[in-house]
Amino acid sequence: MRGGGAYYSFVKKTHEYGYGSDIELDHDYLSVGFAGYDFGMILKLNDVPLKDLTAQHVEAATLINYEVPTNEPEIRREQMRFGTGAVIDGFAISRRVPAEVGATYLLRSIDYDTSDVLVAIKVVRKDGDGSLIIAWKLLKNLPTPHPSRDSAVR
Repeated sequence: MRGGGAYYSFVKKTHEYGYGSDIELDHDYLSVGFAGYDFGMILKLNDVPLKDLTAQHVEAATLINYEVPTNEPEIRREQMRFGTGAVIDGFAISRRVPAEVGATYLLRSIDYDTSDVLVAIKVVRKDGDGSLIIAWKLLKNLPTPHPSRDSAVR
């Protein structure tokens, strides 16, 4: 399997890399946004059960209200910004966070020309081989973004 099972697409429900992967596990870190224009953000929540999370939760609303850029310079700027970590509405957001058993996260994955989703995930267990068992639920499918340049290549 391409990617060795370290990736997952919440939209296509596959672990195979290259089909709109939304999340990656690498060296005990969860990441979002891996190729081309694609990027995203992860926010760790404190003491919020997965079952209680909805799109109306304040942190979820913050990620939903984030406006996705459509031109290449702005897209690249946002990729860099979330790569180093950013603060939006007082919340620390990054494209990569440590995977902690028991922790709950919000993840927004922006995959140009394919999907834009907000997902809540909880790391349930870490197995002896380093793999994770996560529970997740889709909070919102947002409009699929498209880069404004015709020559945009992913």
